[in-house]
Amino acid sequence: MAPGLQRSCTRPPGGVPLSSTRLRLARRLTGSLLLGLVLSVPVHAAQEPAAAQTFADTVSVTEVLVHVVVTGRRGDPVTDLEQEDFVVHVDGERVEITGFRRTLLREHAPDGAAGAVVAEEPQGPPVSVVVYFDEAGTRFFDRRRFLHRVQREAEALRAWNARFALVTSGDQVQIRVPPTEDLDAVLAAAAALPLPKWRSRQTGRHFQRAREQVGEVLFAPYGDGCGEGFPQVTALVKGYEVREKRRTAERLDALWDVVTAFSGVPGRKIVLYVGNGFAQVPGEELHDYVVQFCLGVGSGGGAALLGPGGESSRLFDQVAAHANANNTTLYMLDAGGVPSISSSGRSWRLNRQGGMAYLSRKTGGRTLFNSNALGPLLDDAEEHLDASYELAVTVADHKPGELRQIDVELARSLRNQGYRLAYRRSWQDKSRDQMIADRLVSTAWLDGDWLAEAANPLSVAMRFAPTTPVEADDDRRRRRRNREDVHELVVRVAIPELAATLLPGPDGDRGALGLWLMAVERNKGYRTPVRRMLLELGGPEGLQSHAGFHFVDLGVKLWEGEYTVVLGVVDEPTGTMSVLREATSVPSTSVPSTG
Repeated sequence: MAPGLQRSCTRPPGGVPLSSTRLRLARRLTGSLLLGLVLSVPVHAAQEPAAAQTFADTVSVTEVLVHVVVTGRRGDPVTDLEQEDFVVHVDGERVEITGFRRTLLREHAPDGAAGAVVAEEPQGPPVSVVVYFDEAGTRFFDRRRFLHRVQREAEALRAWNARFALVTSGDQVQIRVPPTEDLDAVLAAAAALPLPKWRSRQTGRHFQRAREQVGEVLFAPYGDGCGEGFPQVTALVKGYEVREKRRTAERLDALWDVVTAFSGVPGRKIVLYVGNGFAQVPGEELHDYVVQFCLGVGSGGGAALLGPGGESSRLFDQVAAHANANNTTLYMLDAGGVPSISSSGRSWRLNRQGGMAYLSRKTGGRTLFNSNALGPLLDDAEEHLDASYELAVTVADHKPGELRQIDVELARSLRNQGYRLAYRRSWQDKSRDQMIADRLVSTAWLDGDWLAEAANPLSVAMRFAPTTPVEADDDRRRRRRNREDVHELVVRVAIPELAATLLPGPDGDRGALGLWLMAVERNKGYRTPVRRMLLELGGPEGLQSHAGFHFVDLGVKLWEGEYTVVLGVVDEPTGTMSVLREATSVPSTSVPSTG
């Protein structure tokens, strides 16, 4: 592969990429990986390398888990349904329900038996609840209200049988607390979040400034803003619409990153979004403001020239599909509290609540809004999740990478009861390569000992050679804000010969090892794509072992920064996998090692 650096909107497998024309990709780095074999490079590996941090998951490509929440006409949970009460279709074809259970998020005590627990024993990985605070998308006073109430009113979360994580996004996504059962650590970290930066203080003020500019034209003395001055009004509205589209794409991009970061975490994920939401129709509130004024003075004909604000439904659909593909449900909590009485402010809020409602509906979640208190909103989410059923369905035809449509309905005898169903509307039939890439991405983003849920079964050793400076394309370098230099980082890998499985063949024993590599810049959020190479073992052309090890050098060209490098090694005949991670600096002269 030719060396060099390039920017792109490359995403790890596991979802449909967002449009590069709508996303703020300046903080992305797609480094060109030079994956090559250097058989003569010595790697000082012990005979029994120590276990490294690893990440494991078990996924069946034929069994799909669908979580369905059933509520009555008034929103009360329906908890007495059985397997035969559900019918599931995938791509329009009915599929068999092979597993069924009611999943309780909290413990319950039956009547007359205080303290007794009737919840089923947890099966499989626990639910992971990611509290995602959208700092850049939350108004200053809404943020202050949330931080003031979070530690006092979030006590309801203690009843949830789940792991919790805290994520924030300002200029970039930050994993404040990785998944943990220690809720106190999450609440303390949320309460200790720093004061808002200038950018978050501007959230919500863009509309106020745009409305003032339009008002200067509409209310100009001796002028007719809805007549002669209407072209100027139209230009202001269109400019505001373009800026809102960009801001909406940025906030959706951050939500995409949150889902991606937890894509490799086993089990069901729930993202509890806290913020002011996403404009479902960018610019709609200013458009409505002009229409109301011009209609009020009898000049509605000119206002009709504005037309619709231009929906960004495609972006919302892509984010929802990405969440569904990674078994993630979105619960959207509006930090704005009770809406204001002004019509213009209410229009701004309703537009963003519409975006939140769209995402939660598509992923089987719920929108929580119109309350200044945090506790009742969390109770609402808890009650909704407590009416959840887990359906395991078997899909016969395997279509790797395709997005499959899911439809769930109740049996004919229950269809007139007024029950409402919430569930994810799509599912992605992930290939093994996609699932491995998910593991590497989550391992790179998430710190903590909980990642070491399995040993390093292949006893792989990894270390870094000192970086060496390389030349970068001048045009690309000029586009860099800080003019950092480019360096090549060489990752030296040692795989014990006995860890690789060789199968007999007509020309001797043969095997194969799959190597996966990616790097994430911890301070600025840059990351390389996940790259893969296949090593053939055995035979005259296969990789030979030396001193009981297979040695491989992998090179990656990176800008200066602090990186987490993640390496995956798969024994192809058996599927056994080790995932190792190590922090390093670029440039560096030291040689840290893992294993």
